[in-house]
Amino acid sequence: MKARYQYLIILAIAVCFTACKKTNTQGRLIPEDAAIVVQVDGKALLSKLPWNEIKDNQLFQAMYSDSNLQATVKKLLDDPEKAGIDIHNDLIFFTKKDSTGGYVAIEGFVKDAALLKAFNAEITNNGSESETDGVHYISHAPLCAGWNNEKFVYVIDAPGFKGMDDLSRRMMNDSIDIGRPMPRDIITTCKGVFGLKESNSLAKDEKFTKLMKQSGDVRIWINSGALSGSAVGMAAMVNLDKLYKGNITTFAASFDNGKITMNGHSYAGEDLTKLYKKYGGGKVNEDMLKRIPGKEMIAVVGLNFKPEGVKEFLKMLNLDGFLNIGLTSLGFGMDDFIKANKGDIVFGISDLQLKTDTASNGMDQDADLPVHSRMKPDFSF
Repeated sequence: MKARYQYLIILAIAVCFTACKKTNTQGRLIPEDAAIVVQVDGKALLSKLPWNEIKDNQLFQAMYSDSNLQATVKKLLDDPEKAGIDIHNDLIFFTKKDSTGGYVAIEGFVKDAALLKAFNAEITNNGSESETDGVHYISHAPLCAGWNNEKFVYVIDAPGFKGMDDLSRRMMNDSIDIGRPMPRDIITTCKGVFGLKESNSLAKDEKFTKLMKQSGDVRIWINSGALSGSAVGMAAMVNLDKLYKGNITTFAASFDNGKITMNGHSYAGEDLTKLYKKYGGGKVNEDMLKRIPGKEMIAVVGLNFKPEGVKEFLKMLNLDGFLNIGLTSLGFGMDDFIKANKGDIVFGISDLQLKTDTASNGMDQDADLPVHSRMKPDFSF
């Protein structure tokens, strides 16, 4: 009898350790520094919205009727499972920036490997085929398809990411030539995704695991540091990278009968976290909240913090001296501002509407030039 209890205790411990694992399966083929990840729970979503109903959507119909749409893509839109894709399982999209620019990847599960192979040959125009460690690849730049009997990965080159970084450097007057990016070895990139070590993936990231465990039909992961890249020019001088390095934002969205419910989390980097812990306030002032009119409000934000934290925040960004110079010209300094308030701030946005805005096409407003109009949002703050 005693031995039985020992086995039960061992079993209970094993279950506890398994249940408490801070890992996930969805992040296994996603680099830890992916900028944006979108995970779609096909089973949950299609239980609420069958594919036939998705096809009846006006946006879908407009896309499908586009004369420039390739026949291969139409085949996929007609019935993704005819392309060998298991749409009742996870479908994952992610973007990653690197020295060549960046790439977009689409991952999912295989339902029929033979159908998928035929489909991949079509979309790559019978590109170059190869096989490594049981994974098949067909590539034709800018696309490479890789798959085994369980999963598939499509990698699409996105050199425009590098162009965005080069443009920001040029705007900051940094010395850099904006030229054509080097062509990507697309098959090597695809192999790199399939051969990703678990330690370099999001599979062991606690924040990503927490997101995957949240209830939702679609889950979104945004890594601000990976998305922004290295700070350049003035941004580097004022330490703006401390605002986004280590900054992670996550959302889990559920769709039910025309209603979208979202649950979001935001994680700050090390420097900001220290400031939050030291200068974070307490309860928001409810009397101030009551001053905000209740009708036509789009958003209301209430804050409570220790005013001294503003000064430390500006010091972290190397902006304290610059701001003090500006405030001195107005007759007071940062210390005066800190002493003058309790750290309670409430603001709201209301009366959102579209208004017609007209403007001349020339610098001289009195010139006899054509005037164009556009709709722009207007609101009260």
